[in-house]
Amino acid sequence: MSPVATDTIGAVRDAMAEALMVLPGTQVSARLLSNPTPPCAQVTRGPLQFDQAMHGGVHRPTFIVSVYVGLVSDIGAQLLLDRYLAPDGDLSVKQALEADTTLGGLVQALHVTGASGEQPYNRDQGGPVLGTAFTVEVWL
Repeated sequence: MSPVATDTIGAVRDAMAEALMVLPGTQVSARLLSNPTPPCAQVTRGPLQFDQAMHGGVHRPTFIVSVYVGLVSDIGAQLLLDRYLAPDGDLSVKQALEADTTLGGLVQALHVTGASGEQPYNRDQGGPVLGTAFTVEVWL
């Protein structure tokens, strides 16, 4: 089976979402939410690098964890987003994901490499929300 098979990627997404369940009061999904209710986090696929070892033996997927906290106009949303962006603490996405960098032995390594900072995101319904996108590198 290929290391980037759909079932492997799906299992990684599910495990990442499970790791994020420790974030209190946060709606979490391993897939793109059609109507996210802030505060929420969702795991989506990012860029994929093929053939990271000789003879194409290692492929490295990247995942994006998007977090939305509230209306852009709300100062409380900015304060809340600071807590999600923190390297540690009860709402730290980085800390939650890196608590087990093998996701229970599913991957060789996982590392949160960065976040986009404060960004406004438009929704189909309601006003724009404040959020960020974390980049998570995974070695299968």
